[in-house]
Amino acid sequence: MRAASIPGTFRVKRPKVTPADAAQKRAEAEVRGQALVNSGESIAAGIEFDNAAAELGDPVLYLDAGEAYLTGAEKSRNKELAEASIERAKISLDILYFHLDSAADKNFRLVEATEIPALIVRAQELVEASEAMIEEIEAEEAAAAAEPEEVAEAPKKKKPGRAAKITGATFIGAGAVMLGIGAAGIALGVRHQQTAEHATVYGNEYDEVARKGQRANTTAWVGVPSGLVLAGVGITVLVLTSKKYKDKKKKKKGDKYSVVPTFDRHGSGVAVFGRF
Repeated sequence: MRAASIPGTFRVKRPKVTPADAAQKRAEAEVRGQALVNSGESIAAGIEFDNAAAELGDPVLYLDAGEAYLTGAEKSRNKELAEASIERAKISLDILYFHLDSAADKNFRLVEATEIPALIVRAQELVEASEAMIEEIEAEEAAAAAEPEEVAEAPKKKKPGRAAKITGATFIGAGAVMLGIGAAGIALGVRHQQTAEHATVYGNEYDEVARKGQRANTTAWVGVPSGLVLAGVGITVLVLTSKKYKDKKKKKKGDKYSVVPTFDRHGSGVAVFGRF
């Protein structure tokens, strides 16, 4: 009986690829991708480079794809595109380091040995630039998240004439105080007058009561007119403010007025001069 022969195991031979062959195929893909870059379509260019790189296993095209993705990340502030750029740079580094391995297939060369150091530097710079872009985008996202969700209410505008109203009310309040002082002076003056007229009051005691009465009369003379003036000024300011802002359509920008306290032998008061 004849023994059956066992077929031997054969290794499939990879076709020879030279740097010149790879450069020719790479150039075709780079022309298509660069046209997209020039038209501002960096993401589409990255996809074009990426597809050709995967088909050919070309480290240079992987770098082209990564750089296009990084440009897209910068424009769109897309962190995922920057991460894709890092991934393509690392794939390119793996292929380049494979070419440096002495055990690597000598018949499969995508780049010249003299080009490898510069390509490695280019890949490392791409990784660093992409990482910096990711940090920048994350910082922007953190800043946006820190902003208050609700827009703060704008400060309310002060109503026209508010300051004038406050001023008028202040004058009226001060006038009320002075009128109170004047009224107290009148009351004291009357009481001291009654005391001085009493039959039992004379001499030094009479003089003391007279001085007190004079001071009370002075207080009344100062307090009442001053209170009237201050109250009059406050009322006038309020009236004019109301007139000025109640009907804006009738407001005249050229209106001018002044409030002047007046005193004469008939009494005291307030006068308003101007054009309304």
